Amino acid sequence: MADKRNSDDILTPEVAGGGQEKETDSLFRAQMGVYQFFAKNWKTLLGLLGVFLLCTFVYSVKHQHDRDVQRDGQAKIADIDRRMPLPNPLSVYGAAPMDDLDDQARMNNIEYGAERFEEIAADTTGTAAIMAWVKAAESYDRLNDEHATMRCLNEAHALNGEGILGWSVASQLANQHVDMGSVEEAVAVYQEYVSGQDIYAEQASYQLGILFESQGRADESREVLEDFGVRFPESALGPQIDEILFRLQG
Repeated sequence: MADKRNSDDILTPEVAGGGQEKETDSLFRAQMGVYQFFAKNWKTLLGLLGVFLLCTFVYSVKHQHDRDVQRDGQAKIADIDRRMPLPNPLSVYGAAPMDDLDDQARMNNIEYGAERFEEIAADTTGTAAIMAWVKAAESYDRLNDEHATMRCLNEAHALNGEGILGWSVASQLANQHVDMGSVEEAVAVYQEYVSGQDIYAEQASYQLGILFESQGRADESREVLEDFGVRFPESALGPQIDEILFRLQG
């Protein structure tokens, strides 16, 4: 029986394999394009790779150097701190001054320690530098040198410490400003923190409200503390805030 299929119904080998051949050809062209790109630009690409590797190496070396500097600074701080004269234990209870200012040998020792802390602060970076400036400030405070204390706290604050360390420095600086009669400077320090939403903003707002109250600036104190109640309704400082606001009403 004759095959009645039309010749058009039978795919020729050329038609049947045409799609695969086109795909193979496209892949070959793409491979050749990539090869030609690298062949023309291999020097540039090699240079870019070298720059990338160099930058990575420099960053790694600098990062390790910074860590080594930090560790060295912390070790030096601990060594000086260990050799500083201990404050009078009764000073914790307000029953005695921290140091006998008439004891010249003791005062000389503390002054030397303060100077060494400053040297360490100047030679290190980051957290270690902040801690060294704070230690120097504490030492000068024991010497009743309020200007040197302020200078060191300003240096520590300028390093923009983060978290609890940054807030600790800021609060000490604000207190020093108040002690020296620079109330507006203290206000400015607290205002760096009050706009936040964290625990440091709570503390700063609370301290700012107390400061305004102590200065007889009742309206400003009320404004700060009422805003505190709106922004931090669940704060543990709520009862103290309510007590201050009650006093301000009278």
